[in-house]
Amino acid sequence: SEDALFQLSMGVLSLESRPKARLFTRLDAFERYVSCLVYVPRENFSTTLREQVEHLLSRAYKGRAITFYTSVSDSPLARVNILIAT
Repeated sequence: SEDALFQLSMGVLSLESRPKARLFTRLDAFERYVSCLVYVPRENFSTTLREQVEHLLSRAYKGRAITFYTSVSDSPLARVNILIAT
């Protein structure tokens, strides 16, 4: 919905002024998967951390991580989009 997209966008924008670890989730309409946007301070990001987050999210949603997309740039935050099949 527009409201959910607005709330997510405002949450992401708020990270510009105070970079910190945050999780934003979206369940698809048919509850087949959960899309998880994870923001982590770039200096703390590692493959091990990503794998730990995948494991925690898989357990939390009683599913399995099916894919992930990582974005590390000049921004102070690294972003990982993890899809969890439920």
